[in-house]
Amino acid sequence: MVRRIAAGRPVAHVAAEMGVSRTTAWRWWRRFQAEGRPGLVDRPSTARTHPRRTPACVETRVRIVRMLTRRGPLTIARVVGVPASTVGRVLARHHTPRLAECDPVSGQVIRATRRSANRYEHPYPGSLVHAHFAAHGIARIERVITDNAFAYRPGTGFAMAVARLGARQKFIRPHCPWTNGKAERLNRTFATEWAYARVRTSNTERAAALPRWLEHYNMNRPHLGIGGVRPIDRVNNAAGQYT
Repeated sequence: MVRRIAAGRPVAHVAAEMGVSRTTAWRWWRRFQAEGRPGLVDRPSTARTHPRRTPACVETRVRIVRMLTRRGPLTIARVVGVPASTVGRVLARHHTPRLAECDPVSGQVIRATRRSANRYEHPYPGSLVHAHFAAHGIARIERVITDNAFAYRPGTGFAMAVARLGARQKFIRPHCPWTNGKAERLNRTFATEWAYARVRTSNTERAAALPRWLEHYNMNRPHLGIGGVRPIDRVNNAAGQYT
């Protein structure tokens, strides 16, 4: 393109022949005029400076909190004091792997995950919620959904327990574990944030830490699936709507 323009051809005509815009042709031609052949070396399209970029010290704090806690952007944002969207951009900029791909103890990448665009959310507390909230005015659980394991379908003990709650037992479609994604996600949270968050000397020590963690999970921990608020906030808001 530069050779043709240098030969005296009009820039607009050469641009049309080369299948580029006039603006692009003029940009390359002016760069050649100003810098010669070095001006034709491709350059990144990103800005040379980023005055509004998150300061390096803040990015370092974000990465340290992620490494130490192995939590998502919402939790890291509360610790560092920046928006969750900023945390997400920092983690992406440094190619930080997703938590679902990492070992819950070491943080090393160990697995791939299956994603699904389908999700569900019940309209009010008690429809599908941890029983923990019974002390907060939710007197009845309506449905219990499980996979098709022997303990749930052929066995009678679990069915009797559900019946005593006055709830209806539901099963996911066979060979579709992602249908029970909410429970599976809760199990993963249990593993990464409570059971294997740190090395413990015994199951007794691990069990002793559960009540405190449940209190944190329900009262203090922000949940991405409900818009970044705490479960207790959703309970309080729903209670105001249905009273």
